[in-house]
Amino acid sequence: MNRLWRSRRVLWLAALLAFALIAAACGDSNEGSETTAAPTTTAAPTATTAAPTTTAAPTTTTAAPGKAYGGEVTVADDQEPPTLNPFVPGGDNVVVARLAQAYLAGVQEIDGYTLELIPELVTELPTVGNGGVVVNDDGTMTVNYQIRDDAVWSDGVPISGDDFQFTLDTILTPDLPVSKTTYEDIVDTKVGAKTFSYTL
Repeated sequence: MNRLWRSRRVLWLAALLAFALIAAACGDSNEGSETTAAPTTTAAPTATTAAPTTTAAPTTTTAAPGKAYGGEVTVADDQEPPTLNPFVPGGDNVVVARLAQAYLAGVQEIDGYTLELIPELVTELPTVGNGGVVVNDDGTMTVNYQIRDDAVWSDGVPISGDDFQFTLDTILTPDLPVSKTTYEDIVDTKVGAKTFSYTL
């Protein structure tokens, strides 16, 4: 038992001695000694001459390329849209409305700042004041749209009154499960190259 205790004591002393030696080696070797500053010298002034100046070559600019056509976009949402067509069953889903902002265009849009209706594919929203809405003598009302000249499909083909008519005809097709509530009062339409009107 004494031998074991003595050998442990010797190991502890050896470890302590090794630690002390390492600590001493890491200490400042100049500790306690005086230091003197090195004498300073002043450099002699030098004469400088300006280098000759050169004129940079003129730069040319190139117009930025136009928008790339096509591509892919990822939209993160907590639900999958049942359809991308807002007129068919499931088209009234909130996620469909969110996604439709990226690919649908219509007569009007909501201004993101004022929350007012603004024209999108037409030059102005029809009102009685601007002549776009006419109340007829027989009690019907005619709404006239002037389609913008720059309103085109993604392939550059101009949007016409025929396109408005096609959309209306599709919605009113009896065997399609499309909500017709907004459109069922239309009794007549007139189509032009850049005009469309309907009578209620």
